[in-house]
Amino acid sequence: MLGYYPADSLLLIVLTPIAEADAVQVRLVARTDFHVPDDQRSHTLRAAAQVCTRENATAALAVIIDSALIPDPTDLLRAHRRLATDLHRELTAVDVQLASAWATPAIERDAPWWDLLDPGIRGVIADPDASVIAAAQVLEGNPIYRSRAEIAGLVEPDPALLRTVSLLLPSADTLPRCVVDDSVDVVCAMIERLLVHIDAVAAGIPLTAADVAELGMALRDKRVRD
Repeated sequence: MLGYYPADSLLLIVLTPIAEADAVQVRLVARTDFHVPDDQRSHTLRAAAQVCTRENATAALAVIIDSALIPDPTDLLRAHRRLATDLHRELTAVDVQLASAWATPAIERDAPWWDLLDPGIRGVIADPDASVIAAAQVLEGNPIYRSRAEIAGLVEPDPALLRTVSLLLPSADTLPRCVVDDSVDVVCAMIERLLVHIDAVAAGIPLTAADVAELGMALRDKRVRD
């Protein structure tokens, strides 16, 4: 649901009741870096409780993803169980049940997991790419990336492209602040071009510098942006 497989993270899955049904639904999934200084850990747990309160949650699930659990998880699992106990206490204070909590070194096929509320329960993760949730995400057009870094790479500026686009664009100093063509046909044409570029990117076709410059000019018009 995050759109990528998190690493070294604390996940909080917030559950809210479904109206007129004896069931709950996933309201949201919150993530924070797991390896933080001890003096910040209590703040993180309080923030988790605040999120549950804000969303009118009745229950929550927690997942600790800690790559250090391999090769020897013994001592770390004790610490993670204490953390789960602390989170349980914070949630109980706001009338939210910690329904389950788990720890795993990674969200990947055959990675081991441990139940933090019941030390006798453990297992291995099934292929996450084959899960029902993953399939639903992909069918809705929401790809799941391998990591946050992969997503960050998608939006990382390309210095060479920026330089080329800047040469194609007129200088900002020569452009009036709000020059737009009031013609509905012109605006519709710009929107159609924008949609063509969106479809191209979705199909894996990279934008040229000229395409980016064209989009930049079109998006100066608030009507196109809206």
